[in-house]
Amino acid sequence: MTAFEGDLSKISLPLTLQRIAGQGATGILTVQGENDIIAVSFLNGGIVSADALNQTVEDGLGEVLVGEGLIEAEAFQRLAAEHQGGGGGTLSELLVERRVITREQLLRALRLQTLRLMLHLLSWSEGELKFYSGDEVSYEEGFLPISVEELLVRAAEERDGGAAADVGAVYRPKPAHRIVRVLDRDGDGSEPGLWLTADEMRLWQACDGERTAVAAAAGLERYKLRYALHRLLKLDLLEPVPFAGAMSQQVGAAEIFMPPDPTVARPAVAARAAAKAAHEGRVAWLPWVGYGLAALAAGLIVA
Repeated sequence: MTAFEGDLSKISLPLTLQRIAGQGATGILTVQGENDIIAVSFLNGGIVSADALNQTVEDGLGEVLVGEGLIEAEAFQRLAAEHQGGGGGTLSELLVERRVITREQLLRALRLQTLRLMLHLLSWSEGELKFYSGDEVSYEEGFLPISVEELLVRAAEERDGGAAADVGAVYRPKPAHRIVRVLDRDGDGSEPGLWLTADEMRLWQACDGERTAVAAAAGLERYKLRYALHRLLKLDLLEPVPFAGAMSQQVGAAEIFMPPDPTVARPAVAARAAAKAAHEGRVAWLPWVGYGLAALAAGLIVA
């Protein structure tokens, strides 16, 4: 992926992150805001570290460790001061060497610190961004990369109070009232219109009002599916089908909705199967009706 730059007032930061992830790029994205600069390192499209001018990784790590109850604030400050005094290595290595925390606790804390800084970055509405591509970036060995979609799902759930779209529900497409463009295929997301990723476009086209979203997604990774569904609903490009695939029966004044038969993939298939069964039932009874009429006629003749 080549280097690029843009303005957050003209280009969506989430779309920019998805663009980097979609191309599996390695490099560093810097975003310069009014009061801070944040640098995000990507490895093959995944986020492996984030650092801010006003808060170093060590400062953010200390907040997480103290907040999680893994170390006292005073103890962390003493170790940080000792590390700054020299001796080589990183503060993270010193924490593990002194057995203040385990290696696994360190990696989890670094991941949480990175997520928090990225969630803060997503709240910015103004700033200049630049992406510098490269062959490698610096990050903590063993760090589990954060997928862009995981980050965006967490941001959406935090913004919406923990609510998440139901991937097991059935959705049908709604017409778009603006031109729909696909990221990278049609540009970088700066032009007017509704911008979708290629995965979001495929999901929009696959939701047919009969299959569940997870079935329509055809194996799309879970965070990608959840965020794609979230965006399509927010953009008013999908709507849920009420009681889709459910069978109901009237009991007095109340109506009970039964879960769909897992062997039935589509309502149309169920309707055809029911019609076929009814037809076969009628055909099966015809010979017996014929035998009954013949016996009745014979009895009348004998009489």
